[in-house]
Amino acid sequence: MPARILVVDDVPANLRLLEARLTAERFDVITVENGQAAIEMMKMQPPDLVLLDVMMPGMNGFEVCKKIRSTKAIADIPVVMITASSEPVHRSLSLEAGADDFLTKPINDMALLARTKSLVHLKKMIDELYMRESTMGQFYLMPTIMADEIEDIGPGRILLIHENNIWVQKITDALQEAKCQTTHMPSLDLVYDKLTLDDDYNVIILSVEFGLEEILKLIAYLRVQENTRPVPIILTGNLSDIPQIVKALENGGNDYFLKPIEREEVLLRVRTQVRRSYYQERLRILDERNVSNALVDHLTGLYNEHYIADYLKKAFAQFDQNNKPLSIMIVNVDNFYEINKNCNPQVAEALLHGLIRRMQVHIHSPDFIGRLSEDKFILVMPDTTLQTAQMLANRLYKMISKDEIIIDIAPHKLPTAITIVGSCITKSFQTADAFLNKTITLLDKAKKVGNDPIIFE
Repeated sequence: MPARILVVDDVPANLRLLEARLTAERFDVITVENGQAAIEMMKMQPPDLVLLDVMMPGMNGFEVCKKIRSTKAIADIPVVMITASSEPVHRSLSLEAGADDFLTKPINDMALLARTKSLVHLKKMIDELYMRESTMGQFYLMPTIMADEIEDIGPGRILLIHENNIWVQKITDALQEAKCQTTHMPSLDLVYDKLTLDDDYNVIILSVEFGLEEILKLIAYLRVQENTRPVPIILTGNLSDIPQIVKALENGGNDYFLKPIEREEVLLRVRTQVRRSYYQERLRILDERNVSNALVDHLTGLYNEHYIADYLKKAFAQFDQNNKPLSIMIVNVDNFYEINKNCNPQVAEALLHGLIRRMQVHIHSPDFIGRLSEDKFILVMPDTTLQTAQMLANRLYKMISKDEIIIDIAPHKLPTAITIVGSCITKSFQTADAFLNKTITLLDKAKKVGNDPIIFE
């Protein structure tokens, strides 16, 4: 199901224009004409993002934004202010009101989509973080995250990749207010040579002036390195660089800002991506922390069936409220018992860890992997349609089945035979258990069919 966007503007023509632009990108758009209606709508149907006009009768946009931030039930919903003025004072007022970003009329399509996609992803991560920590709280293993802790994420560590020292200084000066720690690398060769596994950046700001081919090559490199794969990338350049920025956004970039450097804009872009980085890190810690045998499979370190069952119950209840899709995929290791029986137990264990590593390459936060039983793994994919999940399954199957897994302690490489089945949550399921059990029964269907290792229903 697409993300839900609430557009607030007292001019019907503006509402229709934004609705048309966003609907064309498959967003679910709700429109209202004043601030009070926006607050009421947000309480009834919480959106993933609010596009809020500043100049409105009654409550203006700044007042509405402050009201949103002071209302606990809707305080974490991202807000983009829309203003007819590009004056710095309006940007400062947006920051003070608690806005996550701003757009200036007439609204540029690329800016609209970049901000919308970036903040929608941020909201998904916030929702998933609450869900995961709430699930752990049910087992009294750790406190759930507090709203003030989410906001107090501290200064970010920023890597600036830019050859123009003057522009680097302007960006650095803009980030000083947020007490960000900046590192400058003036050439791409320096990035390849000096970036190490020990580097821990929250955001990378990358100039497109190095040339499109080199920029795309670097982004691809950053996205396959373990320490930089999840790090948000902000592109920067001149107005004439728009075509290159668009291409970079399509190939792994997360956001952008143009020159001349505006302090408020740089602060907003970086603040949003630093928050995203912190949420990703917190999700990673939750996934890796062996909090208890009650939640974690001892052999693999993955969440076990108890955690999965409780998580799906919460997701099922949430689906009743917001209709957001959730897909699950079960990967069955068909030859696990044979290998476990005929080989050293350490060989079977090494096989599982090799399989897990391959699956982890293809998932991105907030998706996660759990272990249902000895030979069954589950991939839980919030806000993912059945079609998208099946595309991932096809890639996963090709990647796992085409190569044997090398086991250091085995006399030879081991082939891995797998079956993948999946389902997406729908209203037809009465309970979360029914949803999970239905997916598991697809394994029996796959075995009967025999020649189809991937089944999604």
